[in-house]
Amino acid sequence: MSAVLRTPDLVRAVADYTGRLGFECLQLVPGALALLRHGPLQLQLWACAAPPGRFERLAPSDLPAARFVPAQQSVVVHRIEGLYASLRGALKLAGMDPLARLSAGGPMLRPWGAREFELRDLHGNRIHCVDWGVCAHDPAQLARFELLDGDLPGDAG
Repeated sequence: MSAVLRTPDLVRAVADYTGRLGFECLQLVPGALALLRHGPLQLQLWACAAPPGRFERLAPSDLPAARFVPAQQSVVVHRIEGLYASLRGALKLAGMDPLARLSAGGPMLRPWGAREFELRDLHGNRIHCVDWGVCAHDPAQLARFELLDGDLPGDAG
């Protein structure tokens, strides 16, 4: 599964994803989009106000870069521990503090049976990575968790 994100500066974003985060660029259409992959995580980065193709029409989300607002996308991945470790290693290799871009403590096992972490990109987009396969085979493991403030919608904290 892949996340689809807008970026105000495609060239800079691709350089950051490939140079600091260890992604592989599978396809680059200058001024329009980039397809990126890091292990099980795939991303489509679209330039803000990219010119439409033959069959596309501009939509309200096709804003110019000056009006860019970072987004949050959830993406289902497998082998989340390995993905987190690989992203962390790439950031360290690039001389960056991994906690500037990744959730602290690695993937967290949540009461609903998923392991999750968040990756933040150069422009503030947040990619919420979720692995549902971790506890699916052992429901008894979920019984150990208590819901904490903020775990349910409407919890004030």
